[in-house]
Amino acid sequence: MKIYIANNAAALSALNVEATVEAEYGLDCVNGQVLTLAHHGPRSGRPCPCSIPNLPALGIRSVGISHVDLDTLGGLMAIKGIKPVEYDWVKDFWRVAAEVDVKGVHKIPTMDLGICPDMVMDSLNAFYAFSETEGRVFAPRDGSVVEIDLSRHFQIISTLLTRDKRWGWKSPARQALLEVGKEWAAAKDLLETESYVGTAGADVLIRSSEQFTAHLYWNNGRLHKAIVSFNPKIGSITVSCCDAIPGFNAGAFCQQVWGEGAGGHAGIGGSPRGQQLTLDEAKRVALLLAVALS
Repeated sequence: MKIYIANNAAALSALNVEATVEAEYGLDCVNGQVLTLAHHGPRSGRPCPCSIPNLPALGIRSVGISHVDLDTLGGLMAIKGIKPVEYDWVKDFWRVAAEVDVKGVHKIPTMDLGICPDMVMDSLNAFYAFSETEGRVFAPRDGSVVEIDLSRHFQIISTLLTRDKRWGWKSPARQALLEVGKEWAAAKDLLETESYVGTAGADVLIRSSEQFTAHLYWNNGRLHKAIVSFNPKIGSITVSCCDAIPGFNAGAFCQQVWGEGAGGHAGIGGSPRGQQLTLDEAKRVALLLAVALS
């Protein structure tokens, strides 16, 4: 089965693939000739691709996607009939993966991880560690369509979710992946601690780091509505929202603060590119945001 990726609907549509998985571009969706797995926007009532069972052989030889994440990979594995689903905790893993795809990874602490929460969480962390390093895949920026090989991704998921005949759940390959995942999770925890600057009002966190922190909504066991993130290396500020907030648009807020050079959308916005700002400016914006959300 050949897998193709593109960052725009027109290019992928021209290929006339037999199936698509999350080939969604805003409101547009590229349909497959035989099968379309999509669940965002106007298709939000449909199941996440990673939540579907292994499908019978449909003779699908070409699949189109817009991006690579755990939800997309689970859908592709289901089409190929190779998705691990044998054990109850593995079924919990896929259920949580689907919930994360809809709600965001920051909501994991509020989710029911099932009968073996440590197995689920450790496996998720192992996959996320892989996906941020060796497993990074992006569509070409020039808008072209390319064929990609995701066999390594499928192998990683299978190793994490399949019981080895000799070693059980303690196979050397699986243990190595889990160890990397634990190191990745520890680094994320450290980033959450070290990037913390303070709060504005009750609902806005202020963070500062050269790393991306606009998703770290938790602090001292509490989930906050929004984050103002400052990157001291490039002097940029990002405003992000934990959930959709009725009547509030982060991109529009940023334009009100910095003018038309700023931008974004409802959930996240940022300062004008190339403009060097300061941590004091981030604190000022956080106070403005706290007032806007009060």
